Amino acid sequence: MDIFKIAHVKEAPKNGMKLVKVNAFEVLLVIIDGNFYAFVNQCPHMRYPLFFGKLEGQILTCGFHYARFDVKSGKPL
Repeated sequence: MDIFKIAHVKEAPKNGMKLVKVNAFEVLLVIIDGNFYAFVNQCPHMRYPLFFGKLEGQILTCGFHYARFDVKSGKPL
């Protein structure tokens, strides 16, 4: 397993999202209550960038077709 430094904690928005690049991949960081969650920045349905979605509490909604995901578990709702 490789470890990459991708952002400083102070750059991360509280209860928000930050898009970062790791080599050729876009990674979506989602910060909720000081906890960090990382996702490939693609909705698994049609690969639409999740960064353009909406975060409400711990639910991330795809901005294209409105698929919803629980950020803490990573599971679709």
